[in-house]
Amino acid sequence: MTFRKLLAGVAAAATLLSGMAFGAGSAMADEVKSATITLNGETGAVKGHTYKAVRIGSYDHASFVEKDDVTYVESLTVNTEAAVATGATTALDAAVAEGTTWNTGDYQDNPVGYVASESGYFTSSPNKPWSGNLRNFVSSLVRQADFQDALATATEYTTDSDTLTISGLEEGLYVVVDTTASNAENVDHT
Repeated sequence: MTFRKLLAGVAAAATLLSGMAFGAGSAMADEVKSATITLNGETGAVKGHTYKAVRIGSYDHASFVEKDDVTYVESLTVNTEAAVATGATTALDAAVAEGTTWNTGDYQDNPVGYVASESGYFTSSPNKPWSGNLRNFVSSLVRQADFQDALATATEYTTDSDTLTISGLEEGLYVVVDTTASNAENVDHT
């Protein structure tokens, strides 16, 4: 899978504001830097909300290319995190078209890798209600028991501004969940 294809999937996933989004960090040939996810939206959409980020995919087998003295990721593999593998399999089975065989070859037991590689299929609308195959996958994933277990132990992040930056993450693909109490005072829940 090319990095451009991965970024297309990340861009599609970024439309899942106010509940879920994927994030990605940058990779360098000699060092691995921590990843950052930034959430922002309309006034009041992020402010006062509490979020948790759950890593669902890790990067592996990256190849790099030098161009104009800059190192770029040419390709990489996305692997499903073991902590969410069962739920991701169930979610993917529900999200793909009937008769689609995905659990073979490079994607045997790697549902998140399959989703990342099929960014043309796993897209969502950039407008409310953000419907589409990616939204269907993520909505199903967050209801799975293993995802809920990972979510329960994830770090909470709260912001008092219209932007939230979550930093210091391991590189990978994340689902970010808005865990704000539905009755929280002074929080826009629309």
